[in-house]
This record gives sequence, C-alpha cells and structure tokens, in this order.
Amino acid sequence: MPVRKLFSSRIFWVFALLMVCAGASEQAMSQWASAFAESGLQISKSVGDLAGPCMFSILMGLSRVFYAKFSEKIHLKAFMAGSGALCIASYLLASLCPNPLLSLIGCGLCGLSVGVLWPGTFSLASASCPRGGTAMFALLALAGDLGCSAGPSLVGFVSDAADGNLKAGLLAAICFPVLLLCGLAVYKQMARNVGRCWKRSAHHIGELQQKQKKPAFRTIIRKARLRSATFKMKKTKSSPVISWRTAVHGVRL
Repeated sequence: MPVRKLFSSRIFWVFALLMVCAGASEQAMSQWASAFAESGLQISKSVGDLAGPCMFSILMGLSRVFYAKFSEKIHLKAFMAGSGALCIASYLLASLCPNPLLSLIGCGLCGLSVGVLWPGTFSLASASCPRGGTAMFALLALAGDLGCSAGPSLVGFVSDAADGNLKAGLLAAICFPVLLLCGLAVYKQMARNVGRCWKRSAHHIGELQQKQKKPAFRTIIRKARLRSATFKMKKTKSSPVISWRTAVHGVRL
C-alpha cells in the first residue's frame, strides 16, 4: 500500500496513537525505575538498578512469553484493554502510595502490563491492514520510538517543575495508558462498523446470486423440455421429421 494511502486511512492513525502510547507507557517507567528505587528506598545505584529496571524487565518478558504461549486462546483486544487498565493501576500505585516498597511493586506491575502493548498493536495492524506492507510497519515503529522518547521526557519535565518530585512526573505519565484505552475503544468501534458493512454487502451479494440462479435454472428446464420434445417428434413414424424451429414453437413452456 502506498504511503499516501496509509496517511489517508483513519485506522492507520489509530494504530499510530496506540504505538505512541505503548512506547511512552513502557519507557516512562522503565527509564526512571532505577532513580525511583534509589529515592524511594534510599538504596545504592547498583541495588536500585536490580530492584527497579530488572524487576520491570523480568515481568515484561514473562507477560510476552505468556501471550506467545496462549495467544490462540486469548482475545487480543480484550487482553490489551486489561493490560492498559493494569498499567493505569500500576502508575497510580507507584505515584500515590506512601509505602516505598508498594511503589516499587507498582513499577514491576507496570512491566507486566506493558509487555503485550507494542507487539499486540503490530498484530492488530497486520490483521486490519493486510496490504499495509513494510511501509506501515516502519511508520508504526517510528511512532513507537516517538513515544519512547516522549514518555521519559514528560516525566522529567514534570518532576523538574515539581522540585524533583519523581512521583509527580510518574503521575503525569498516566495520560499515556489512558489515551491507549481510548484508542482501543475507537478501534473496536471502527472494527464493528466495518463488520456491519461486510455483513450487509455479503447479504446483498447473496440475494443477487439467488436472483441470478432462478432464471438460469428455469432456462435449463426449458432447454431440456425442448430437446425431449424434438426427440419425440423425430421418433414418431406417423409424422414427418420437422425442424427444430417448428419444435420450439410447438412446445408450451
């Protein structure tokens, strides 16, 4: 599919929004997890790297392994919506909970929730736009990279404006999973509209086929009657052999 046609497609921009939100939701927590663990738990940088990004990465990998194992039994859109809701809950837990240990658990749950968002968006795009080609995947990856840079930047700007309060920056990053859920709702509505159009067109095509089959069936019956009548007239000894035109005009249909 040409790039101009992709840009004119509304569903492509929905997928681009999902990719931006998926990348921002993932990296906003991942890039600041180490600093968040150091400031919240008052631990060293090495331990903070293990407690923050390591737990985030392990849980994110487990979620992707789980979906790869049971992808045939799980509905992708519902799974992504549940992951988006869990991502919102994890951001709220990390930014609003006064207990540092529970806030760190919120960081890990964020990794569990964002694991399927990026590959899931690619799967939805390939199913909805099978003719998108490599240009579509390249542009979606570019949108994801844009989100990967926008998420941590927003957290840093808001935290700096709040006198270094990292929890305020993480609370501001909650807008990305919220936008992701809104994009999924728009996609579901567009998919329903497309499905209704397909059903109407299929029903209309079926009616046309039935109308076309009836005259064809009648024509076959008429030809069979004409052939049998002509054959009987030729086999009759008392009457001379007549032409097929006479036989056609002499048979009632």
